[in-house]
Amino acid sequence: MKALLEKLPATERSSFKLYNFNFPYFPTPWHFHPEYELVLVVKSYGQRIIGNGIGDFTDGDLVFIGANVPHIYRNDSVFYQQSADHRAQSVIVHFLEDFLGDSFMELQEMIPVRQLFQRAALGLEILGPTKEYVIARMMEMPQLEGMRRLLVLLDILTTLAESPHLRTLSTQIIEGSNPVESEKVSLVFDYISQHYQRRIALHEIADLMNMSVPSVCRFIKRRTHKTLVNLINELRISHACKLLTDTNLSIIEICYDCGFQNLSNFNRQFRLLKNCNPQAFRKQLWNNNTQLQKL
Repeated sequence: MKALLEKLPATERSSFKLYNFNFPYFPTPWHFHPEYELVLVVKSYGQRIIGNGIGDFTDGDLVFIGANVPHIYRNDSVFYQQSADHRAQSVIVHFLEDFLGDSFMELQEMIPVRQLFQRAALGLEILGPTKEYVIARMMEMPQLEGMRRLLVLLDILTTLAESPHLRTLSTQIIEGSNPVESEKVSLVFDYISQHYQRRIALHEIADLMNMSVPSVCRFIKRRTHKTLVNLINELRISHACKLLTDTNLSIIEICYDCGFQNLSNFNRQFRLLKNCNPQAFRKQLWNNNTQLQKL
């Protein structure tokens, strides 16, 4: 899996690109491009990496990604099986920062949108009522053409610029690097994405990269601002949150299913990332669901 500079096809008679994808699984590798990207997952689930932010995605996931921010959507393993009947459906909007011209973006009224673009360098997850509104508007876009479609995009950008319901995903600004470095980072992400459910020795990754353990650790820290151990643990905790949400597995079962070797380390790493232990996380989910059912 290489981190590619993706060259998106030109679209005639349009200032931006709109895609309605339907695949057996998301096929795009770790990549980056100069276009800003609004991604709505209509139907699918798995894990996404945006910059150095790692998390799960499922139906209705909505993210705004800045220019040249490397990212990947990787489906759960069941999607890659030959007999799988799962689908990966998404609606995606791509546009350059000056898609309406330099002079338009310099207008006083566009200051909030320019500030939104700056924030998107960390990747933005769209939540709450803003998410509901933007999803409804994005689902309208394929049926619209010309100025009506453009006005919807401008409405979405204005809504995002004014919204308090945006959460940053990456802890540092990560930009697409040169092809050689990008390929190395991609190899690491790909490997830990496939193997984090078991114990991963650092020398496995070093051997894969044909580097010493200290060298590969320094390389990953420089490119992602996280250690290899941090990356592995974040993937594991992301998977743990999914299991806590979607299954009735016990805490100890989830611990081992996520690749942790003992419960104390699992609890410690979970608390570091989620500010609570797994049991409290599940209890809060249960309380939230109970409250929703009463409404």
